[in-house]
Amino acid sequence: MRTRYWITTGVLLALNCGLRADFESPGIGPDFDALPGGDGARAWTFWVRGYVGYDDNVQFVPDGGVIGADQESGYFGITAEGAYRFMDNGSMDAGVAIRLDQTFHFDSSGGAVAPDQFDVTVVEPALYLNYRSDGWYGRATYSHRWEDADSAIVGVDSNNIGLMVGTELTGCLQTELSWVHEWDDFDGSGGGVTDRDGERDRVSLSLIQPGSATAPRMILRCSYLNNDADGSNFRYDGYEVMFRVESHLMDRVDGAVQVTYADLDYSTGARKEQEIFGAGVQLLYTIDQNWSADFYYNYLDVDSNASFFRGERNDVGVGLRYEF
Repeated sequence: MRTRYWITTGVLLALNCGLRADFESPGIGPDFDALPGGDGARAWTFWVRGYVGYDDNVQFVPDGGVIGADQESGYFGITAEGAYRFMDNGSMDAGVAIRLDQTFHFDSSGGAVAPDQFDVTVVEPALYLNYRSDGWYGRATYSHRWEDADSAIVGVDSNNIGLMVGTELTGCLQTELSWVHEWDDFDGSGGGVTDRDGERDRVSLSLIQPGSATAPRMILRCSYLNNDADGSNFRYDGYEVMFRVESHLMDRVDGAVQVTYADLDYSTGARKEQEIFGAGVQLLYTIDQNWSADFYYNYLDVDSNASFFRGERNDVGVGLRYEF
């Protein structure tokens, strides 16, 4: 159970920051690595996690920017994720999953740009198919993401397909090649060069040390990113590198550290390039078979040739999770 939980909290490391840096990318959905596979275990999973935290730049106001509302706010939220495996014939299994997220900010002063206008609701159902044969494994996925908030710049309907193939290179090293394609329909996406609607691709190569009782789990992932937005101001390509380490620290306590760097080149407009650096740390305390508590801190720094697209965020909080 702990291994699956750490895979899931790795995803949460990104989500708990609240909104994305520039509101251009839909967030993550069900964690397909943590869903029930064809291993003879029970055919379903379901967990709920509540959390409370503090974000010092909710609207992600750029450096030097001014808005008529507080940028800082406490928040609380809840996440639920469930899945059911409806087919398992040994080498192949398939199932359905759904993820629900809701975040609420405490500060409501500031009208249309107040922190509570950025309370985000997310619903994402998904289908998945896994395949295993002679040391190789693969996965095909489809999901539909809907997210919304009172703010006009937040909200998207996104259809996503993904393919992954992996193999064990040695007894302690795996590699995975994956591709994700998304069709994004943003609320209030604008028109002409400012239209955010479009299609995006991510091609990733990952090296994974699975980890054990005496060795940490480590992931190194390199990705090529392309966003073919309808508006040229939001059209880019670039790369991203992510490194994550998960390790048992002491009795009932585990830790994780994750660092991400992305470099994006835009086609037109004032923003020619953008560099995004993210870092986070988590501590997990296992209370019993069902309950666990966690502490997280995330830092995000966005740099650009244009000052309007530079900014940073600090986000800290604690969570409590129950797995049924």
